[in-house]
Amino acid sequence: SEDPRSAASDDYGPLCNILNINLPSGTGWDNGYEEALVNKALPFLMESKPDILLVAAGFDALDADLTSKLRLQPQDFSAVATILKEKFGNSVAFGLEGGYCWQGVELSKAIVDFAEPWR
Repeated sequence: SEDPRSAASDDYGPLCNILNINLPSGTGWDNGYEEALVNKALPFLMESKPDILLVAAGFDALDADLTSKLRLQPQDFSAVATILKEKFGNSVAFGLEGGYCWQGVELSKAIVDFAEPWR
């Protein structure tokens, strides 16, 4: 059967627990990603006062990832993680879910940078 969910910004799901934030091609930390995280995603996530935040940590937003249309740098994942740590403390669990530029150091650096606030 056809999946009823979509990437549309007005598709909140039947329980209103989905927030689609569509970013244009070429979006990086300084030209839209940080703003979307801080001003859209975080208020939505914090609204329900979750006991735990489960993060599907997809690193395919790296500029070095040829499957990506986003332009994040490894250090940007450190900034994301720092913000999540500040807002949710140690109530964050994450798992690797994407990232395909394994030939260089960008993927491994982004993963290490992302985990750093919880070391």
